[in-house]
Amino acid sequence: MNTRNIDIKKRLKNNGISYFELGELFGVSEMTIFRKLRKELDKSEREKLNKAIDELISKREQ
Repeated sequence: MNTRNIDIKKRLKNNGISYFELGELFGVSEMTIFRKLRKELDKSEREKLNKAIDELISKREQ
């Protein structure tokens, strides 16, 4: 099992957010997000994705 970026993958799954939704926010395809998560992200990329996930969660709660 691929355990790279498992925290981000779990956040997406637990909040019902698809790779498509996350990609749409960044203006890229869902496959780009999927491929990006295959390799361990650096700190700045991780922060960008977590902020985007927070934003999507916030939009759902409104």
